[in-house]
Amino acid sequence: MIRIAQTLAVLGLTAALAGAFALGRHPAEALLAAAIGGIGLLSSQRRIAPPGAWTGRLIDLLFILSTAGAAWGIWRGLSPATMLLATVLALAAWDLAHFGQRLESAGRVEGRASLERGHLAQLAAASGAGLLLGLLALYLHVRLTLATGLLLGLVAVLALSRALFLARRQGS
Repeated sequence: MIRIAQTLAVLGLTAALAGAFALGRHPAEALLAAAIGGIGLLSSQRRIAPPGAWTGRLIDLLFILSTAGAAWGIWRGLSPATMLLATVLALAAWDLAHFGQRLESAGRVEGRASLERGHLAQLAAASGAGLLLGLLALYLHVRLTLATGLLLGLVAVLALSRALFLARRQGS
């Protein structure tokens, strides 16, 4: 289940990056984005090498290159929303790869399917919230004073710490 989700995330980020560069008439960058996606697909195929060998390094490289590709796309005038989507999907693929490696290194895991479903649900919620907040930041322009910004930041930190506390309490 994790491998399928990771593969879908890699395919999505590759389509977002390569498609945006191709539509923006940047064929060299589109080919490079497709190659980056190939790296990600290699990393999701754990049958090629034992867990933790070079597949973990590939997913780290995928994350770095795709985030750099998204930044390059913004600099080249491509859609920031598409670049944000590619970055969120790269982060999801990275998380899924490392979660899968931890599961495989643990050997036999009781309730593995339930654990995977729970992780996928949390990742979907976090990715969706991150994408939504990123899109709001891109398209909603609000003028705030420094004091208001600091107060909102404090509220966000407190809300996040409370959410993490509740998530940990439910997990135990």
